[in-house]
Amino acid sequence: MNSYLSERTHLVSCGGTTSSKKAISHRVPKGSILGPALFNVHINGIRSACQNYNFALYADDTEFHASSMNIDTAEDIVNSDPRSISSWFNLSGLVCNTKKSEVMLIGTNHAVRAARELKVIPDDKPLKQSEHFKY
Repeated sequence: MNSYLSERTHLVSCGGTTSSKKAISHRVPKGSILGPALFNVHINGIRSACQNYNFALYADDTEFHASSMNIDTAEDIVNSDPRSISSWFNLSGLVCNTKKSEVMLIGTNHAVRAARELKVIPDDKPLKQSEHFKY
């Protein structure tokens, strides 16, 4: 494993011009065969940061789930871990792209229409609320 991850270089080629090689001091090379498996091993450590809700991992997407009959309680649950998750991402050398992150309320049509908008605020920026989600 050490030889696979060490002494790697990368370069950029565009329009017939190629940059000089630069050493990769850390990280798994993009497009590598072992990359996805190593990423899955690495991301599984996020379990230690999630104390109050469940999550699902799919490739490089992470989905968090909290459940409650009361919207205030659900909001409190969802807002309880984002800072620890953000901290875990930073300590693990990963970036959580909050610009691509959204929050969604799931319930009956009547309950969702009657509910106020959720306020989920990781890293001091509220997430956009979405009415639907597609993998």
